[in-house]
Amino acid sequence: MEEERVKSAFELAMERISGMPELTPEEKAAQKEKEYGPLGTALAVRYMAGTLAADELPVELQRYDGAQQDIVRRALIAGLFSEVRLDNNPGNVRRAWNGLEQVTAAKRDVLDSYAKIVKEFEAARDKESRVFS
Repeated sequence: MEEERVKSAFELAMERISGMPELTPEEKAAQKEKEYGPLGTALAVRYMAGTLAADELPVELQRYDGAQQDIVRRALIAGLFSEVRLDNNPGNVRRAWNGLEQVTAAKRDVLDSYAKIVKEFEAARDKESRVFS
């Protein structure tokens, strides 16, 4: 009579995995986004906090290749762009824009147009607050 061998936890896990379906390309892409996206967000946070200079952003991006770099860049851009809003400090907006210029094809005239919109917004807000005071 043949003796049954006790399987290790690793062998049992490998048997279970072998029976699972492979990930679809969409699922693989989602996993990469989940893995590398936070790295770009962290770069944006570090830059906005002042621990990274604008000219260091491209250097940091060069640490990644291909699709990984694209994911990190998108998350970095999203993080910086989230700072470009009317209710934010103009200094923070300018810093975010300077960072965007380093990692995208952002143009200075767009920032100037944004600054004009902010001034118009603030003038209208001040006018309205005087009306309701």
